[in-house]
Amino acid sequence: MKREIKFRAWNTVTEKMMLWDDIKKFGNLNKLISLNHVHVQQYTGLKDKNGVEIYEGDILEGHSDGNGVVAWSDYDGGYDYRFKDGEIVGISEVKRHCFVIGNIHQNTELL
Repeated sequence: MKREIKFRAWNTVTEKMMLWDDIKKFGNLNKLISLNHVHVQQYTGLKDKNGVEIYEGDILEGHSDGNGVVAWSDYDGGYDYRFKDGEIVGISEVKRHCFVIGNIHQNTELL
């Protein structure tokens, strides 16, 4: 299965999200990743129940256990859905039922 590789980045100085087209204009993803004030997040290759692309750091709503955040798991080698209480489920379990309501940089109150 082929999946599109793209990123977005949260700039803590400007408090703005750089989308993939902005990052491509920046010209050097490796340089961007090395900046301490920029948090790069990768597209998971999945879309929520409304067709919205799901990225690392997205907060999803619609799971019976509440809102959670999408995060990379080195242990599993994939993306997980993590709840505030520490519970973790596989992202594939939630993508059909949940939808993106924000992200951890701009909407922490949603967790």
